[in-house]
Amino acid sequence: MFHKMFQRAGAFMLAACVAFSTVPFSSLQVNASEGIEAVIAGITQPQISMDGKRISMPDAPEGVDVRFCADYKQVIGEDGTIYAPYEDKVVKGFYEVSDGGGKRQSEEFTITVPGKYAPMEGANEKPSVIPELQEWYGIQGQFAVCQTSKIVADHELLDTAAEFAADYKDLTGIVLPVVEGSYADVSRGDFYLTFDTEDEGLGKEGYILKIGEAAVVEAADRTGAYWGVVSILQILKQTNGTIAKGFVRDYPKYEVRGLSLDVGRKPIEMDTVKQFAKNMSWYKLNSFQVHLNDNLIFFEDYPTMDEAMEKAYAAFRLESDVENEKTGVKLTAEDLFYTKDEFRSFIQDSRKIGVDVIPEFDMPAHALAITRVFDQYMSKVSGGQHKYLIDELDISQDEAIQIAKDIWAEYLEGDDPVFDEETTIHIGTDEFHGGSNGNEAFRKFSDEMIEYIQSTGRKVRMWGSLSNKSGTTPVRSEGVQLNMWANNYADPRTMYNAGYDLINTQYSNLYIVPASNKNRGAYGDYLPTERLYISWKPNSMGNLTTKAGDEQMLGAVFAIWHDCIDTRANGISEYDSFDRFFDAAPVVAARLWGETEDRTWSEFTEEIKKTGTAPNTNMYYEVDSATKTILKYNFDGELEKDDSANGYDATEKVNVTQSPNGEGGKALRLAGGESYLTTPVDKVGPENSLTVRLKMDANATGEQIICESWKPFGETYGTYSVKARQKGTGKVGYSREGYDYSFNYTLPENEWVELTIKGNQNTAELWVNGSLADKLDTTTIRGTIYKVNTLVMPVGRIGSTTDSFKGEIDFIKVDGKKEIKEDPSVTVTRNFLEKELNKYANLDSSAYTAQSWAKFQELYGKVQAVTGMMEPEQEDYNAAYESLLEMKNVLTEMPENIGPDTSELRKEVERLEALDMDAYTQESAMIFLKQLTKAQKALANPMLDSDVSEAMASLEGIEDVLVKRPVVKTGLISEIANAEKQMQNTNEFSAESIAAFRIALAQAKTVLANPDATQKQIDAALKRLKETKLVKKNTSVENPEPKVPAEGTTVTSGGVEYKVTKADAKKGTVTASRLKDTKKAKITIPSEVEIDGFRFQVTAIGSKAFQKGKKLTSVTIGKHVTAIGSGAFYKCSKLKKVVFKGVKAPKAASKAFKGTAAKCKIMAPKKMTKKQFGVLKARLKKAGMSKKALYKK
Repeated sequence: MFHKMFQRAGAFMLAACVAFSTVPFSSLQVNASEGIEAVIAGITQPQISMDGKRISMPDAPEGVDVRFCADYKQVIGEDGTIYAPYEDKVVKGFYEVSDGGGKRQSEEFTITVPGKYAPMEGANEKPSVIPELQEWYGIQGQFAVCQTSKIVADHELLDTAAEFAADYKDLTGIVLPVVEGSYADVSRGDFYLTFDTEDEGLGKEGYILKIGEAAVVEAADRTGAYWGVVSILQILKQTNGTIAKGFVRDYPKYEVRGLSLDVGRKPIEMDTVKQFAKNMSWYKLNSFQVHLNDNLIFFEDYPTMDEAMEKAYAAFRLESDVENEKTGVKLTAEDLFYTKDEFRSFIQDSRKIGVDVIPEFDMPAHALAITRVFDQYMSKVSGGQHKYLIDELDISQDEAIQIAKDIWAEYLEGDDPVFDEETTIHIGTDEFHGGSNGNEAFRKFSDEMIEYIQSTGRKVRMWGSLSNKSGTTPVRSEGVQLNMWANNYADPRTMYNAGYDLINTQYSNLYIVPASNKNRGAYGDYLPTERLYISWKPNSMGNLTTKAGDEQMLGAVFAIWHDCIDTRANGISEYDSFDRFFDAAPVVAARLWGETEDRTWSEFTEEIKKTGTAPNTNMYYEVDSATKTILKYNFDGELEKDDSANGYDATEKVNVTQSPNGEGGKALRLAGGESYLTTPVDKVGPENSLTVRLKMDANATGEQIICESWKPFGETYGTYSVKARQKGTGKVGYSREGYDYSFNYTLPENEWVELTIKGNQNTAELWVNGSLADKLDTTTIRGTIYKVNTLVMPVGRIGSTTDSFKGEIDFIKVDGKKEIKEDPSVTVTRNFLEKELNKYANLDSSAYTAQSWAKFQELYGKVQAVTGMMEPEQEDYNAAYESLLEMKNVLTEMPENIGPDTSELRKEVERLEALDMDAYTQESAMIFLKQLTKAQKALANPMLDSDVSEAMASLEGIEDVLVKRPVVKTGLISEIANAEKQMQNTNEFSAESIAAFRIALAQAKTVLANPDATQKQIDAALKRLKETKLVKKNTSVENPEPKVPAEGTTVTSGGVEYKVTKADAKKGTVTASRLKDTKKAKITIPSEVEIDGFRFQVTAIGSKAFQKGKKLTSVTIGKHVTAIGSGAFYKCSKLKKVVFKGVKAPKAASKAFKGTAAKCKIMAPKKMTKKQFGVLKARLKKAGMSKKALYKK
């Protein structure tokens, strides 16, 4: 079997016939020849050459190759080249000797490679980031973000620069301009992203930071550049806008550093999946396995196979065209699914932030969603650990294997496949049991699927199961990655010998099953993070510990499995899943990137608190608030008015009124059904509380929603909501993500009651009129599985779009988890705060770092907001005082410019830059400019005195390379002769034109007479002389009639491109052809636009014109628009308001509004007739507008 597999796959890296312990392999061989043996026998400890550029490489006879396999190949390359580190670096590795037919490894060696710089006295300490930086050489001084800072980037890195700017804005509120440029465009306080690096050892993910007066990121690949940006952002998040000056050289130890997330069993929204990816990239995790289909595995919970087949939860989470034509069963999950377009974009967008998305369809087992569609290939037999095998394809039938290929083909084929060729494909193969001959059928299935995926040009990943399904059928291994999760399913040593690339996914260390128990590790609630940080060895699995630098050991992936569903549903929410991910991610990232030598466990956990979650994500639903109170609506004045310090006024009201019958004042009257106020805050994370005084009508029926989130979760689960009356129980409760919770309390009718609901992670409490009425705790529901009651408080709407509370609300208040400490030594009042604020009235913002000034202003605003409240409580004053104390310490002065003296270098560079390159040959000018660039780099970001002196030395004799370009004067000579002839008779020409002509001629003669005149000067003189004309007396040159822009001419106005469809001076028309500014949320399509002085009516909106408007929320359509093209606003999912200015309903083609917001509000002018209003509704519905859209005049 071994021989057959080797011949077929051609991919065995090593083979062994001996037993192995858990120490690294030594001298393993595959058909080692005598030549290999001779080389191995002569190998000794590697030596570093005198110049420090190489390690010794063994001599080898012709036909035998030797390479060095290092754990840090960014320091020692496989040919022995040393890429000099900034500081001493310990590298481990071995020599691999091969001759095309066999291979053998030497013993493992440890090499200390000396750093290129000697430590500087008084140097800065290494900045703290996660994972820790591999190399650091500190100098003195601080880089600071200033008021004029910008991001300069190579053209190829503009997307990365834009991501940088967006994240920095989210962290600080500061907008950094992004410009394309080079070193010449970099100034003090700037950031520069470039591929211009002399370091050849960085690889795909390595990068260099040079932190001087500017912060420069050098990389060989976009991923490395982005990791450099992440490190900068993590540092700036912990400081007030400064970074210690010094050199960073950083790179990963392992190639694969990842997460496997089960979205097959637990519905998780696409926005949430994206936030997982963003937080992975924040900690430089780069491999995101998305487990897209699965099902309940505990079929034994159902009394019969038929009942399990019918009722057990199963889902295929990606949009699919597959459907059983006879039964009507569709493959696509009904409760929540990802469209092909959004998943395609997700893969490509994630790649830009360093994360490779690995889509997984698990087959032939864990495939109930698939076997339900193709029930003729369902294994309708008993067996396995969970009684029935109904989730397994009967792969003894060849047709079943073809079905698996066909399912994949839908996403792999076509001009724009969902999974492009850069995507690694995970084919599943987890926990298959099978019937008779199951082993051979499984091996055949695995091999055919590998062959099929590889034939499309893509890499393959799969779950390790081949030891559990041993047999004689060969399964190819070349280029195949295995998730090594259980040693009895895939023996590590055997899989290594067979040539598979291994990914440590051992369940004992790396499996999470949320709330399955309260343990850490081995299917526990969380990972054993402390143990992982201190002692975990990613390259050690069961009976195998690979040598450092072994390329078959790719890295590791930790997994979150949502096993507890359906009959064992335990209430896990997206918040809970993310919390388990975030608890583990920094630890796994740190261990896979490097050595974690700089920090103890306790120091590391403190660092996590500082780096926190990624910018532009908010999975903990944190809300910025000046005080503990986030929202407070009293309803005594304007209904929309927020009386907290935050000013979060409601933005929309539907079917609500103000009642005079509040308890001591006015109240909000909710009418039931669709009746609500929309707030600017959607959800508030634990620890939170909602307090509401309300009175429910006696005739209120059905569910009674007090407040809810802005949008439903998935297709079938409804919104997050807090309810005065829960469905099924009639009690006060809440619902989220398909789970309904009830407190043991029934709200009386027609009676004022004050409710306080406190939402925490895992638990929730109900307080009634100040007394605890009930607490939902983490009770065990089955075996060790416990119930999770986490309540993320939904406050996006007071009331509901569907089942609003019916009655009156006297007030509603939402508090967050902000802890307010009272200082008994200080009496905080409005006057006290105002006096303190006045002390800061005359500060000069330019004296401080931009980031500290922005934070200062934010805190100043919070204090000021409290002083502006009508009736602040003492707790509000205390919160303002805390902000005041923080404000006093936040300002950081711009640091002194400590660095080398560059005055002489600057003077010389400026002189050389002023030379006219047009005077020299192109070849010599290019050589000159290349040499000059080195000096420009040193000038843009001077780091060391040696940098400046080396730059000055590089300029010596630089002008000697310039070769003057031959100057061609024949054209100018001819034109001068012609001009002199014209000047012989000037009687009929005007005096003004003669004077101008005479000047141009004189200037031309001067240039011609100059022996040092350049070609550029000659050409300019010739051009000027030709363009200067003699004009006859009493004649004038009339201005030509302006020309009407031709059809097809385009102009951009208000972020929209318009194209001329009819070229006419008086009746010209244009079409709104496409959205140019994809970041705009509100767009107005005017009735007319101006092009070259002509007015054109906007009469149409083109096909797919706004399809990329993912952030579009509101569109106003001008009065002349008569036609809207197909797909014009297709999948503008945030588009919730469309205003028509015309009195006639425009025509709308297919899918023009398909995929817009479900409750999109359509506004028409009051002058539109009833008939036209009806036509508008009909046309928009036909064009895909939601049936729930709201139409108003």
